[in-house]
This record gives sequence, C-alpha cells and structure tokens, in this order.
Amino acid sequence: MKLAVKQTILITILVSLVLSAGSMVMVQRSFEKSLQAAVARGGEQQIVEQYALKSSLLNDQFNEIPYADENVRRYVTRMTGSGEPGSARVGVFHEDGREIIANLPAGIPQADYKLLLRPSSAQYLLRRLDNSYYMLISADIRVDETRIYMVNAYDIGYVFQEKQAQIRSHLILNVALILVAGAASAVLSHFLTKPLQKLSRASTNIAGGAYQERTGIRTDDEIGRLSRSFDKMAEAIARNVDALEKQVENQSRFIAAFSHEVKTPTTAIMGYADILRRAPVDVQDQLRYANIVYHEGRRLEAMSHKMMELLNVAEGGIELKPVPVRAFAEKLWESRRSSLQGMALDMRMEDAIVNAEPDLLFSLVSNLLDNAYKAEPKDGSVRLEGKRAGRRYTIRLTDSGAGIPPEDLPHIQEIFYRADKSRSRAKGGAGIGLYLCSRIAKLHGGALAIESAPGAGTSVSFDLEVLDEQPQE
Repeated sequence: MKLAVKQTILITILVSLVLSAGSMVMVQRSFEKSLQAAVARGGEQQIVEQYALKSSLLNDQFNEIPYADENVRRYVTRMTGSGEPGSARVGVFHEDGREIIANLPAGIPQADYKLLLRPSSAQYLLRRLDNSYYMLISADIRVDETRIYMVNAYDIGYVFQEKQAQIRSHLILNVALILVAGAASAVLSHFLTKPLQKLSRASTNIAGGAYQERTGIRTDDEIGRLSRSFDKMAEAIARNVDALEKQVENQSRFIAAFSHEVKTPTTAIMGYADILRRAPVDVQDQLRYANIVYHEGRRLEAMSHKMMELLNVAEGGIELKPVPVRAFAEKLWESRRSSLQGMALDMRMEDAIVNAEPDLLFSLVSNLLDNAYKAEPKDGSVRLEGKRAGRRYTIRLTDSGAGIPPEDLPHIQEIFYRADKSRSRAKGGAGIGLYLCSRIAKLHGGALAIESAPGAGTSVSFDLEVLDEQPQE
C-alpha cells in the first residue's frame, strides 16, 4: 500500500474518531440538560396538581364534609380532564395500594409502586412505557387521619426524540466532514509524498546505473534537506563509480602495457639464445648476441625492481619521519656516484628538516637522477637544488640533456610511456620511473612538476612538508 493511501486512511480515521467523540459528548451534554429541564418542569407541575387536590380536600374538611373516595375521584377528574385526549396521567392510591382513581400508563411494574407508595416519597423514576418515556413522581397527602398517595406520570419522550434527532444530525454532519477530510488528506498526502516519489524514482534509476540522476528538490523542509543529502550521496557514488571505472581501465591498460613490455625483451632473449644454441656462430656474432641477451635481461631485472617498488607504493599507509634533507642528499649521491659514472652533481641544498619516508624519498630522487643520466646532459652535470619557502621545501633536479617534446609532456608521467622509445630501450628504460616518482610525490602531499623543451634540458621538482623538530638519532 502506498504511503499516500496509508496517510489518507490514517487522517480519515483520526478525524472520524475525533468527530464521533466530540459529537457523543455534545449530544450527551445536551440530552442531560434537556432531561434535567424536563424533570424540573414535571416536578413543578406535580406540586401544582398536588396542592390543587389537597386544597379541595381541605376545603371539604373546613366545610365539615367528611372524606370520601368519591370526592377524590371528582376532584381529580375535574382537575385533569380524565378521559379526554391528552389528559394528564394521574393516579391516587391508599396506603395499602388500593386504587382510588388512576389513568396511569399501563405496564408500571409493582416494584415501582412499592417505591412510589411510601411515606415521604420525594423521588422520581424514569421508565420506558408504551414506546415512550415517562417520569413517575409521587407525593403523600394527609386529610384528617387519612393518608393517600398521588402519583403523576409525565411524558418526556420528546427529550429522547430530540436526542435521536441530534444524533442523526451529527451523524450526517460527521459523514460530510469525514468525506471532506478524506478528500483534503488525499490531496495533502499527494503533495507531501510527491517529493518522496521523486526520491524513489531517482534511487531506482541510480540502482539501475543512471548515476547522473538527481532529485532536483529545493524545498527548505526536512524532505528538501533529505533530497540535498541524497543528491550529495549520488554525486559521491558517481565519483566513486567513475574512479572505479578509471581504475579498472588503468589496470587493463597496465596489464596490456606490462605484457607488451615483458614480451619484447623475452622474445629477444629467447630468439638470440636459440641462435646461439642451434647454429655455430663466429666469435664476433656470438659476443654481439650475448650482449643483446645480457641487456634485455637487465631490462627485465630493472622492470621487476620497479614493479616491486610500485607494489610497495600502492599499499599506502606510509609512515613519515623527520629527515634532514641536506644530509640525506649527500648520502644518496655517495651511494649512486659509482653507478652514474661520468656525471657530476651540482648540489645546492638548504638545511631543513622535512617530513618524508626515507626509502621512498630515496627511490624518488634516485629515479630522477637515472632519468637525468639517460638524458645525456651536454655539460655532463646535473644540478640538485633545495629551497625552503615557509612550511614547504622544494627539491628541483635540472639537466641540460635532450629535453622532452611538448606533445609528450602531458603523458610523460603515465606508466610505460617513453618519449624516446629507442633510446630508452637502449639504456634499459621501461617507462615506469616517472610514474613511480609521481606516485611517491603524491604520497608526500605534493605533485611532480616537469618543465622541458627539446634541446634545452629538463627540470623536475616536487614539494615536501617542513618540520621544526630535530630528527631522533
């Protein structure tokens, strides 16, 4: 069942309950007031009739006329017009219950007479007789030594008829109000649940793959705030999906590129090894083939080392430590000097303590030195600079080598990309170094900036956070 239908039913039920309870209270209060008024009128009328009969009997006593039941009958008949339509309902009885005269409604139980015919009876009874309602009230009258009881019955059925009429009127009014309330609640529920329907459709579409779906609800109520939160969630989902799709695409490209990179040296190694194994060759060719096999093997070895570094970087969660950057650069150059024979280093590092992971920082600067060495600087030297600017420390490596063409600069940090493929392969390059450097720079909160031009050399820089504390020994 839809929420709008549930809301309409609930509101209609609540309205009907409130109206019914209110109507019952109003009708009951009105009935009680009318009943009290009818009882009061009956009591007043009974007093008048009682004293009329008593006055007639006292007048007989004053005129020395002895008491007789016949006189009581005559007085009561004259007073009430007994026998005529609409005559009053009166009964006069002796103490022992013997009837003197009576035109009371038929069907009065004997138990009621026992209550009415007793001394000092000052009460009334309400009874339903002959499909109507009567108020029965009695009073005792003393004449000489005689005590008689006068019982009056007053028809108050109009009070109950009025109550039934009020119930019918309230019922009709309540039904009309309930129908109006149901229609109004249906319209209200439709407008209240319309934004929820839009939210439901949007969530269904997003679940079906339409990640750009938005609700577009811009109200200032709770539903509007929910809608804005939903749209933000949808945007986050869309970004995550795009990132995942890009990651999957990058993984596919990585696997394809890696397979291609591995296939090339593997094919060369197997081919030249097969030549050396199957056919006799002269010493010069043998040396040339063995040299090719050796270099291709070195390429595979370098590629495996780079891949291991990439895996370590991809795991993330690195722990940064205080590193004295100048001492770090000096130790790095001492460890790499022998492998970079023929290249001089112009080091201009300012003293500072930086926040870095030493092994990853070593890999980053070492890869940049390798790239500078492969670029064959014209003056045979590379400049390594370090400058502090506020809370950041910039490390820049500059060479005077061949440079990078402008069309290659946007792609140079992509994995397995090589600007000069033939020269990179000849020097054992696999197109992983700069990609690895870029990843390490991002882990340190910075980015790799590359400036280059063909024939004018290359400048690569990145930033690190500066610490004020001294490193622990």
